[in-house]
Amino acid sequence: MADENLSFDVVIVGAGPAGLAAAIRLAQRARQAGNLAPSIAVLEKGERVGAHILSGAVLDARPLGELFPDFETMPGCPVRQRVTRNRMLLLTPQHAWDLPVLPEFSNAGHYVISLGRLTEWLAVQAEDLGVNILTESAVTDLIYVHDQVAGVWVGPKGLDQNSKPKASFQEAVEIRSRAVILAEGAYGYLAKKLDKRFSLTASAQIPQTYATAVKELWQIPPGRMAAGEVWTLLGWPLDSKQFGGGFVYALDANRVSIGLVVGLEGWNPVFDPQVALQQLKLHPKLRPILAGGKLECYGSKIIPEAGWFGLGKMAVGGCMVAGDSAGLVNVPQNKGIHYALKSGMLAAETVFEALQGSVTPTKSLAAEALQSYESRLRASYIGRELHRARHFRENFRRGLWAGIFLTGLQVLTGGWWFPRSPLPAPRFTLHASRSTPGALDKLTALYTSGTRHEENQPAHLLVSDPTLCVTRCVQEYGNPCLRFCPASVYEIVHTEPGKRKLQVNFSNCVHCKTCELLDPYGIIEWVPPEGGGGPGYGGM
Repeated sequence: MADENLSFDVVIVGAGPAGLAAAIRLAQRARQAGNLAPSIAVLEKGERVGAHILSGAVLDARPLGELFPDFETMPGCPVRQRVTRNRMLLLTPQHAWDLPVLPEFSNAGHYVISLGRLTEWLAVQAEDLGVNILTESAVTDLIYVHDQVAGVWVGPKGLDQNSKPKASFQEAVEIRSRAVILAEGAYGYLAKKLDKRFSLTASAQIPQTYATAVKELWQIPPGRMAAGEVWTLLGWPLDSKQFGGGFVYALDANRVSIGLVVGLEGWNPVFDPQVALQQLKLHPKLRPILAGGKLECYGSKIIPEAGWFGLGKMAVGGCMVAGDSAGLVNVPQNKGIHYALKSGMLAAETVFEALQGSVTPTKSLAAEALQSYESRLRASYIGRELHRARHFRENFRRGLWAGIFLTGLQVLTGGWWFPRSPLPAPRFTLHASRSTPGALDKLTALYTSGTRHEENQPAHLLVSDPTLCVTRCVQEYGNPCLRFCPASVYEIVHTEPGKRKLQVNFSNCVHCKTCELLDPYGIIEWVPPEGGGGPGYGGM
């Protein structure tokens, strides 16, 4: 048992847009009702709010306007730059053609933002409302009482690489609560555990699918792009069988974010997304924009892409799942921030009403009291928009050109075309390797991510059978982890003549979890490291 036990009415795991919106809305509702505000704790594994936050990002500000109707005039609010021009470009190695921007893909009226800066600002608003935000708090497990979630465990600190206590050792902390909201981001560690216990995804029509994204933030000379310009890129450097595309967003006259998103289905083991991003930057359309500029920050994350067909159960006794953890991303628009904000708010509304109607002030909230969260979410614009775009992702399983044609058909028919049932696609696949290119250095880009982990601590990337990496994997796939990892975590080293082994440089990890999803043998598991470790993104 922990030396220290805490309790709150509501515990929220993750200080991203979903978690902070949930905390703010819950505190707001209590104030509006004139009730004693519930005690709320937001647990963030990063050393500060925003340290692990990365997104493109273009924001649909509808839910932010619901939280704060006057957000544009509120002090310090980083949501200022509206989209001024929206382009969709089809790239070949040397040319770029403008495509028509259909209404379903338009960013008119939206904002170009830094999600990291937005979460920092939201954290200030939450604390002003009495919310407790506890950083460097890596939640490692859920607490159950009579098959209901009744709190969380925040993992211990100060263990060495052999899991032995150091002089700085701190016991794990038990935190009891009446409701837990999981807002961990895509492929959340606790959400996976919850799914294993309650089969949340069993009701989904298809397994969740993912993409991996790499992004760079650049400072550029003025005049290269107008502030608020948004470019969506299709085609090169991806081939016609790869789902994905690039983006360039001008945050202001001197800063642009540039990135590449690639679906994990049908992954070529010799494909390196970070290298592909470097190729994209050298395209004749993009190179002049970055010339003379300076890289400020680099990072990576994964994105859930199954959409409507991938939605499963989102509430059980004492717990709800929100944002990317629940798979709430609009793939054709490449947007999930507004869904994260809105789902967090809907979870808060549900918890507030359940707390008001509860007659047992210490017991975790029953599943029946939280079920309305799912129906609210599906009835909101989240559900309506996901349903309308439900076939988009599967359209492109047939390739780029078929995807463009079928998506046009979908737009013209309001989402209806045959066949109407989702394709029985796997969560991801990895094709066998036929060639292995030389290793490519990513450490210079990684340096700008601010990533750090205490070296003398238990590794948070667990490889159950590393011998496979120097036997079957090198023969069958050519060690794809050397390329799909955006942070050079995995390395094959020579120990003595004729012998090799896998070396895991876990201190490089940016917590994107691509490795756990693309590992062809299911031997890699990402677990939360000691609180405070990980990337230290600035303005991403």
